[in-house]
Amino acid sequence: MKTDRNKAEGLDYIITASHDRSKGIDITRFAADINESVHKLNYYSEILADMDLVSIREVANSGDGVKYLISGTSKGFCFINIDGGFESQRRTERKKAIWQLTKTVANIGNAMIVISVAVAAIWFQYKQHQMDHQRIDSEQFFQKIEILEKVINQINEPKQ
Repeated sequence: MKTDRNKAEGLDYIITASHDRSKGIDITRFAADINESVHKLNYYSEILADMDLVSIREVANSGDGVKYLISGTSKGFCFINIDGGFESQRRTERKKAIWQLTKTVANIGNAMIVISVAVAAIWFQYKQHQMDHQRIDSEQFFQKIEILEKVINQINEPKQ
């Protein structure tokens, strides 16, 4: 396990390794084998023990800290092999977060479309109103021209 691996991978690795070794794992040796901090592995092991995914026995308490022997439990075995472990949970939660973000973006897009349609409807109504006024103005203009034509025709008619 490299130091750049995330917590989920580290927890899964400890559970898997504890099941692969029938006598259990000495944390100090295990940390040296995989080039990882003993304190980090102790922390991960305690988390797993609190969840009953591994069992921990204290073998020595020295000045360097507590040394543990970790062995697997059937709950841990099922958690890794059936449920997929912490990495599977992390991916599932990530997919849920992405889906939630996708739904939010879709809702925002939908709202923008509704607003755009409403603005377009108002604009078209405004333009229709303008055209109606222009039509009325042109009708009045033509009515005035007709009146003027009648007046001009009356003036130009020969008087009898």
